[in-house]
This record gives sequence, C-alpha cells and structure tokens, in this order.
Amino acid sequence: MEYWQNVIKLANDNNLSVTEFSKRTGLAINYLTKIRKEKYKAPSKHTLYLICKAFNVNPQDVYEGADKDFLTHDKNKYIPAFWNQIIHPLVTEQHLSVTKLAELSGVSRVYLSALKNGQFPAPSPEVVIKLANHFKADPYDWLKWVSDNISLSHLRNEDIYDYEQPKRKNKK
Repeated sequence: MEYWQNVIKLANDNNLSVTEFSKRTGLAINYLTKIRKEKYKAPSKHTLYLICKAFNVNPQDVYEGADKDFLTHDKNKYIPAFWNQIIHPLVTEQHLSVTKLAELSGVSRVYLSALKNGQFPAPSPEVVIKLANHFKADPYDWLKWVSDNISLSHLRNEDIYDYEQPKRKNKK
C-alpha cells in the first residue's frame, strides 16, 4: 500500500466521511479526494502530525507498506511545534480559521499560515506577544515556552543573519 492508501484506509476503518475526516484531523475537507486523485507519496510534517494525533497512530503506521524510495523530507520546513502545541488547541476550541485569527490578533494571515505550515522554526517575539494577548494568556509564559521548546539548532544557515560586511569587488 502507498501512503495515500493508508490514509484512506484509516478513514474507512473508522467509518468517516470526508467531512468527518476533515473535522477529526483539521485537514482540508477535500484532502481525502485530493490524495486519492494525485496519489501523494508523502505528507508534510504538519499533515502527518495531524493524522497521527487524530487516529492515535505512529508515523510508521501511516507509512506502512509505502514505497520508501519516494518518501522525502522537506528540508525547507520545520515541525510547527508552537502552532501545534499552543495555537492549534486554542483556534480549534474557539472555531477560528487562520484568516479570522489574523483579523482578531493583528498578525498577518500570511505570517500565521507560514507559522502553521512550518516555514520557520519559531514565531517572532512580537507575534508571540500579540497572540498571547489575543488569547488572554501571559505573554511571558508563551515566550518562555518558545525559549524552552524550540531549539535554535534547527535553524537553517539562510535563517541566520550574516553580520559580515559584503566583500568589495576589486576595481580594475
């Protein structure tokens, strides 16, 4: 079986419609249809996390029987730990979309989407403060959580600001 077949099997084994699968996992309502049509080889880390959490399975269970040669890790993405651990439970509880959260918190939708989709390892302190204030939480607790749980060792070279002066070209 391929990855996408395992996901379809999870939904079928639990007698879930497309809508129920979407509600249970937090994935787009057309996700099951799309993976069947496009025969996805591997999910994003965030998608895998949502599926594993929703069905209480390990990633190995989702990949069981999948062709490992085609499974790749997206090196340009991070596991969205802050989103998964702090923000996702709150937006789920309050039935907020990313767009609505952006509107209410004053954080751009693009930034929130990037945070949710693992485009960077951790939110900026300003964003943590805005989100904590929106959810009426202590910003210092959230900043401490980020400091304690998001390792800077996950930074990519291009994420680190280069303080060296640009090298000058020799004039001929």
